[in-house]
Amino acid sequence: MLKPLIAFIQKHNLFTTEERILLAISGGLDSMVMLSLFIEGGFKIGVAHANFRLRGEESEGDEAFVKSFCEARGIPFFTTAFDTNNYAAEKKISIQMAARELRYVWFRQLIKLHGFSKIATAHHADDQAETIFLNMVKGEGLNGLTGMPLSKRNVIRPLMFATKDDLKHYARNHHLKWREDSSNKEDNYHRNFIRHQIFPRIHKINPGINDSLLRTSVKAKGEMVILKYGLDALKLRFFTADDERVLINKKIFHEFTEPAVCWRLLEEFGFSLDQAENIVGAVNNQPGKFFLSQTHRLVVDRDALIVQPLNAETKNEIVEIIGEGKFKLGNQELECQITTGPFSTNSSEAWLDYNKLRFPLTWRKWKTGDRFIPLGMTGFKKVSDFLIDEKVSLADKDEATVIESAGEIVWVVGMRMDDRVKQSDGSIKTFKVIVSANK
Repeated sequence: MLKPLIAFIQKHNLFTTEERILLAISGGLDSMVMLSLFIEGGFKIGVAHANFRLRGEESEGDEAFVKSFCEARGIPFFTTAFDTNNYAAEKKISIQMAARELRYVWFRQLIKLHGFSKIATAHHADDQAETIFLNMVKGEGLNGLTGMPLSKRNVIRPLMFATKDDLKHYARNHHLKWREDSSNKEDNYHRNFIRHQIFPRIHKINPGINDSLLRTSVKAKGEMVILKYGLDALKLRFFTADDERVLINKKIFHEFTEPAVCWRLLEEFGFSLDQAENIVGAVNNQPGKFFLSQTHRLVVDRDALIVQPLNAETKNEIVEIIGEGKFKLGNQELECQITTGPFSTNSSEAWLDYNKLRFPLTWRKWKTGDRFIPLGMTGFKKVSDFLIDEKVSLADKDEATVIESAGEIVWVVGMRMDDRVKQSDGSIKTFKVIVSANK
């Protein structure tokens, strides 16, 4: 198997002979075959073994077995133990997901600390077929049909060319020893259920099901390349980047009415297919409806969908302005100074009568019920009504801020001062405030 392994590594540029590779070794047949092959090939390696403390003495035995194997051969060996059950409970995730998160964080720490370039896992062709089938059952779509990548970031899967039978044959011929994981016999994990209950039945219908699924993966990867090309073309036509926001022209939904198209466009922002269906339904309705993913907020505006990161929102943040200086709130910055210069009508500047202000001033997001007397008027107006009259988009409206003096709004930042505190001929000192984007 060494020649096919080397050919596979070279074909897919997994790593070079000069790189040091960290092997994830559990002690089971698959990983011990990978370790034996890398030793046979003379590659520069180290071994990492994660003890998840899920099988009591059996887990301790696995660790001792791998450690003894490596020490006898002078292979750098690293091990750690995790409280996997508590981690899963705290994060409210499955045991399998908890183990995955814990080990990959640790693996990446090891490669940084000890000069490794890649992490190699022992996933093989049968694992890939099971992954593709499991993704189909879960409805993962075209992405799921591609299966596990051969290489992603610094994780490589060099045994993907081999089947389980290939690994068993190698192990027998080389008289390898390995540890049996008793949990692999249980059907309470999805993968084990598919392996033990589903695939044996499907093999009766199609003995080559694994090969069929692997060919499906190859096709899906090609189709994903074409899909990306098409998506990039659509984004060039209909997407506009505006600071931290992305504006999606509603005209795209005149040409494409399928929710799956919307989902593909919004997938990178964390929105689901169900949300995409609702978003498409809201496009031609009253503007103002918004949707949240784990990372982004989407607002249906008049002419566009406006998408921005959730961490850009600073609704609860308040900044005190104590006098001259620079102050930051969200994606805005204020520069404040005392001056006697001439009045400016630039909306990005406020020229306020210093003696009518009560410091510290408060800079914050506007809220329902806020009101002020807009410059040039004599009566109060709600800030919400003022923003509507100014035709401020819903996304910008949500980000609008105000400056208060003694509880009274003196400036809707970047738009209009309050008439009561404007600079006038009788002003002795002027407090000049300039707003700009926070870089």
